[in-house]
Amino acid sequence: DEFADAALSFFISSFEAWREAMGIEAMLLFAHSTGGYVAAHYAMTHPNRVLRLVLHGVAGLGSHPASTPDCARSDGTGARKSSMISKLVRSPLWDAGIMNFGLIQRLGRFAKEPGRKRFKQFQAYRAGITDDEELDLFYEYFWTALCGRPLSSDSWVNAFLIFIDSTEHQGLYARRPIADEPAERLALLPPTMVIYGQYDWVRTPSALRAAEMLPNFTLHQVPNAHHHLYLDRPAVFCAFAEEVVNGL
Repeated sequence: DEFADAALSFFISSFEAWREAMGIEAMLLFAHSTGGYVAAHYAMTHPNRVLRLVLHGVAGLGSHPASTPDCARSDGTGARKSSMISKLVRSPLWDAGIMNFGLIQRLGRFAKEPGRKRFKQFQAYRAGITDDEELDLFYEYFWTALCGRPLSSDSWVNAFLIFIDSTEHQGLYARRPIADEPAERLALLPPTMVIYGQYDWVRTPSALRAAEMLPNFTLHQVPNAHHHLYLDRPAVFCAFAEEVVNGL
């Protein structure tokens, strides 16, 4: 996919330029979500620069799910009806960057204060932050980062991910899944730890299979955690980090 390849090339070359400028010979690389997708491709492109790789809530790891013909379904119910969200994210709105973060940015400008209330409730529940002044400061940071200028994530998240609606699973997958890379390229990856929360929205069936089957990969699934383990279970996240650092 030329769209995904161009985005990957941009981020890999930019990250490599940063590494050279910082004078870092080799590193332990921790990455989250779609950043994990980029980090894995960086490690395959520059294998001598990454000693160990930690992919937390990595998006785009697994292959696309299989699609079963209606007549072959064992339950006899036929194909599942697509949801409104699935129809939207498979539309040109997704490729144009209007869906995903772009939609939040476009609508959010007109709903800052209602957004503040929802944000505070979310952070109190997920991160345990209850101090009102701290929540206001956190929200202003979030709001400025989200709405202050056009988001690079409008383009790059949508460049890497695509919505797949199949009889096996419905969710966001990479246009170019990590697991589908040639075996000789996957063999270049360093020892890689994959961490998913129990309720992580990018924890797809094929991502779990890939993390269990790919060489040099170890899989950890954390109960009662979502996509942001460092918020949901910070002590567990730090323990994983210490394990990787101490393993050198």
